[in-house]
Amino acid sequence: MKKLLVFFLLLLACNGWAENFSALNNKGSVIYYNIISAANFTVEVTFHESTSHDKVPNAYYNTVTIPDTIDHLGKKYVVVGIGESAFSNCSRLTSVIIPTTVTSIGKSAFANCKGLGSVVIPTSVTDIDKEVFSGCSGLSSIEIPTSITSISEKTFSGCSGLRSVTLPNTLTTVNDFAFSGCSAIASISVPATLTTISESAFNGCSSLKTISVDTLNSQYKSLNGILYNKTLTKLVRCGEGNVSIAIPTSVTVIGSSAFLGCGKLTSIEIPTSVEQFDRNAFSNCTGLTSFTIPSSVTNMGDGVFKGSSKLTTVAIPTSITALRAETFYGCSGLNDIKIPSSITSIGERAFYNCGALTSMVIPSSITTISKEAFFGCLKLTRIATERTQPAKCESNSFEGRNSYSCTLNVPLGAAPTYRAATGWRVFSNIREEAAAAAEK
Repeated sequence: MKKLLVFFLLLLACNGWAENFSALNNKGSVIYYNIISAANFTVEVTFHESTSHDKVPNAYYNTVTIPDTIDHLGKKYVVVGIGESAFSNCSRLTSVIIPTTVTSIGKSAFANCKGLGSVVIPTSVTDIDKEVFSGCSGLSSIEIPTSITSISEKTFSGCSGLRSVTLPNTLTTVNDFAFSGCSAIASISVPATLTTISESAFNGCSSLKTISVDTLNSQYKSLNGILYNKTLTKLVRCGEGNVSIAIPTSVTVIGSSAFLGCGKLTSIEIPTSVEQFDRNAFSNCTGLTSFTIPSSVTNMGDGVFKGSSKLTTVAIPTSITALRAETFYGCSGLNDIKIPSSITSIGERAFYNCGALTSMVIPSSITTISKEAFFGCLKLTRIATERTQPAKCESNSFEGRNSYSCTLNVPLGAAPTYRAATGWRVFSNIREEAAAAAEK
């Protein structure tokens, strides 16, 4: 029993969410603390726990001034951190004053503090964890100190009121979804030191029009507010607030998520210098209605047009040999597309939920159709395949379409083979037709 009690006490002492003591600051507000090191007399700010070990919501409100030191049981402790979720969901919190003794801010420390309008991060802080200000919709501006070299995942995600961000000239990395959903940001200045920007860093920044880059930056360059690599051979990111764009002829690659969420763009002209579309390159471009892929493009990554729901027609050149996974996933308006005879495979969920498609011709060049390739294409009434021997399919490649109203047209003499083949046997109505008829 004694060993169990000792173990339980040790567990409490090691638990960063366990509240050790509380004290008043010089404004008369109660602040709760964890002891980080009893030997070094250091503490971090934490949240208040109830007797049922649940976090007490809104324990902090209005302006909170964190002291640099605090007296406890006759000893002076230095406040060196703000712990995980310390102020999270304190919707009545309006501002926080952080002392220069604080060196770290834990995960989700201020998450969903919707009333938080201002916070000054001192240069003593060297580590800001994930999601620290996530969901702080009232935060309008933030200056990141020069002591910070990396912005963690989702640090400012969902800060929809954030209009001004100052990135320090010490910053080297902006991680995944760091500013996602910051819909009020119109411009970002990339300092010379920033060499790694995650492709999702500015997802959902629907007002972002201008990304400028310091001329001394070794990795990136800006042209007309669009982010490119230094040599202008790769388009890295177009701000989602842009309504038009001219791509220079030096560009050979459209990078991953380069135009993701650019819903205000109604057309994009791709120069013939471009050879490759990386994954999700034009995903969620909900303003696009048609798209012509130049014959110079030989490779497309996964999900290139995923979620571009107003896209009705896409011209695919014979230079493309594969439709990768989720290429047209969720393109619910797509009703006019011809698969060229250069295509040999259709990837997983390539046409998933393309609900406007009514007919499809599968050329004889296609040897593989992956799982759920045509899932949810409910308006498909006719699929024609030009192969005498069925392409390799998964059992659910055509799942989700109307099996009774959709007719599968196959070459003369091939119906018995298709009725026995995996993935194809799901069609109730299989008809034989001459090759010329399949092309119509």
